[in-house]
Amino acid sequence: MKFENNHVRSLFFLCLVLMLTFQVEAKSKRKKVKLSTAGKIYVPKEIKPFKLSNTQKYDQKELGVSFEYKAEDIPVKYDYYIYPVDENISIEYAMMREYGNVMYGIKYYAEKDDGQFSVLDSAIVHINKQRVISTITQMENPDMIYLSELYLTVINNHFIKLRATFPLSANKDYGLRDKTFHLFQGLLKQTQFKSKDKSEIGINLDAKVLNVKSDQGRLALMYAIAVQSVTPKDLILDYEQFLALYQKVTEVSKELIEQGKLKSNKLKQPVSLLTIEKAGFLREVIWLGYHQDYWKEPTDLKINAFKEWIKIKGDSEISLRPKGVEVLIQR
Repeated sequence: MKFENNHVRSLFFLCLVLMLTFQVEAKSKRKKVKLSTAGKIYVPKEIKPFKLSNTQKYDQKELGVSFEYKAEDIPVKYDYYIYPVDENISIEYAMMREYGNVMYGIKYYAEKDDGQFSVLDSAIVHINKQRVISTITQMENPDMIYLSELYLTVINNHFIKLRATFPLSANKDYGLRDKTFHLFQGLLKQTQFKSKDKSEIGINLDAKVLNVKSDQGRLALMYAIAVQSVTPKDLILDYEQFLALYQKVTEVSKELIEQGKLKSNKLKQPVSLLTIEKAGFLREVIWLGYHQDYWKEPTDLKINAFKEWIKIKGDSEISLRPKGVEVLIQR
C-alpha cells in the first residue's frame, strides 16, 4: 500500500513538471502585447520560414500594434497589424470604410510616381473557419511590376490585417503568394486574445434629430435593430447580407404601415425605400450604392432598367438609410 502511494505521488509530480515545462515552452514561442482596448494578446514568434523581427506598439490606442515577419533569403517582409475597430462609425460600414482606407493607401502609393494600379482579384474567403477579405493588386512603374497582397478580418472587435508588397518576379521565384496565405493562416490560428472582449454594441439616436415616438424615429430604431441582427462578428457584410438588411427594414416597415403605426407619406426621403422595393429595384440600388471589390456581382441585376426608371422618376438623389442613428461599438 505504501509502495502504491509513493508511485502515485511520483506520477503526479512527473505530470506537474511536464505541464509546467510545456507552459514555459509554449510562452517562449509567443510574443505577448497588452492593448488598452483588448487586454493581453499573444502572437507566434515564428511560422516557418518566417520569424518575428520587430514589434511596434503605437502611442495612439486606435493604431494598436504591428508585427514584422521576415525570413532569410526570401525578399519580402510581412506587416501584421492588430488594432481596434473605430467606435465612431456604425458597424455595417466599419469594414467597408477600413477596406476603402487601406486600398486608397495602396493606390496612392502605386500612382504617386505615374505608376499604374489595378485590382487583380478580391473576394471573401474562409481561413480557419474565419471569414477574411483577400485582395491582390498590381502596381506597375517603368522599372518593375509589383504585387501587393492584403488579408483583412475582425476578431473581438479588432481588425486583423496582413500586408505585403513584392516584385512580380520574386513571386514567381519564391512562390510568395502561397507563402503569404500560409503565414496568415498560421497567424490566425496562433494569435490569441487572452482577455475577455468587454466591448458592447449599442444604438445611438441623435436626440436633436429624432424623436423615438415619431415615424422617422421608429424607422431609425427599426433600422438599427436590423443592423444588429444582420451584421456578423467579423463585420464583413457581403452583397446578400447587405441586401438582407434593407429587405428586413422594408418588411417590418410594411407591417407597421398596415398596423397604422407608421405613415409612409411622412418619411422624409427623396425616393423612399418602399417605393424602390415596390418597383423591384432594391437589388440594383444596393449594388450601385454600396458595392465593394470583394462582393460577388449577381448575374441577374437589371441596371439599365433601373436607370430608365429613375430617369422617369426625375429624382437626383436616393436615400435609403435613416439619418441620426448609429450602431456603435462601445468599450
